[in-house]
Amino acid sequence: MEGLKNAGALLSVDTRNASTMRVALKAGAGLINDISALTHDADSINVVSDSDCRVCLMHMQGTPQTMQADPHYHDVVNEVHDYLRQRIEVCLDAGIAKDRLMIDVGIGFGKTLTHNMALLRSMSKFHDLGVDILLGVSRKSFIEKICGRSIPAADRGAGSLAAMAAAGWDNLQIVRVHDVAATRQFLDVIQKICV
Repeated sequence: MEGLKNAGALLSVDTRNASTMRVALKAGAGLINDISALTHDADSINVVSDSDCRVCLMHMQGTPQTMQADPHYHDVVNEVHDYLRQRIEVCLDAGIAKDRLMIDVGIGFGKTLTHNMALLRSMSKFHDLGVDILLGVSRKSFIEKICGRSIPAADRGAGSLAAMAAAGWDNLQIVRVHDVAATRQFLDVIQKICV
């Protein structure tokens, strides 16, 4: 990590564990991406608060082991919105500046295909939270579910770009991708045509 940081890269670490966060921050990480929105480890909010890193608060129903067992919502968009609003408030109360926060609705984390599609259609609703929005749809399994056939993860690039476009590329500040060059080309073209 230190070599990448010295080369000018912004390093992001995916973890729910405060001890891993500490090690990553010491090695130069600038972003903690926590799928539990700083709820899994009671000390994680203090680790982030004591640093100057950014943090991504993601929504997930259940745990990684249980999240897809039977996800249920009465109103997925409003429930995810309210959860993320509450987590932002907790972070602000802990002294984490709002400009260090970003959110992720958690596509594929405790959600059915119907839930995922409802969230993708409603990304603009999350702007009222006043923080950057990160979207991670790259190569996710919902793409093959929409297409109705098995598609190897490495072949889901076009579906990933379509999902990003459907979510409203201009509603997003950060996209998490596997195919960087293809995504950059997609954004260059769509921005020139649509702006």
